[in-house]
Amino acid sequence: MGNISEQMRAASIIREQVGINSLAEMKLQSANDHAASQARIAAERYANGCFMVSGLLTQGAPIYNPKNGRALARGVVVCDRFGNTGVLIPADFDRDGKENAVVGLPAFGNPPADGIDTKEVKF
Repeated sequence: MGNISEQMRAASIIREQVGINSLAEMKLQSANDHAASQARIAAERYANGCFMVSGLLTQGAPIYNPKNGRALARGVVVCDRFGNTGVLIPADFDRDGKENAVVGLPAFGNPPADGIDTKEVKF
C-alpha cells in the first residue's frame, strides 16, 4: 500500500511543478509581448517625428529647448539616440506646486541605426 501513496505524492509534486513551470512560462511570454509592444511604439515615435535630445532621456525630468532655454510643452514626443522615447506629461517635478512638462509614457526599443534617417522635430 505504501507504494501507491508514494506514487500519489510523486504525482502531486509533478503536477505542482508543471503548474509552476506553466506560470513562469506565461510570465516570460507576457514580458516578451510587452517588450515587443514597447519596441513598436518607440519605432513609431521615431518614424513619426520626435524631439531628439542630445543626452539620455530621464523619466520625470523636463526637457529644455537648446535654442531658447525654455521647457518644451506638454504632449511633445521626445527621443534619444539610445532607443528611449517618451511624451512630455504634466507633473510637479520640483515640488514648487506648479505642474511642468516632464518625460513620461516611456517606450524603449532599438536605437535608430547610424545612417538611417529619423524624423526629428525642428524648433
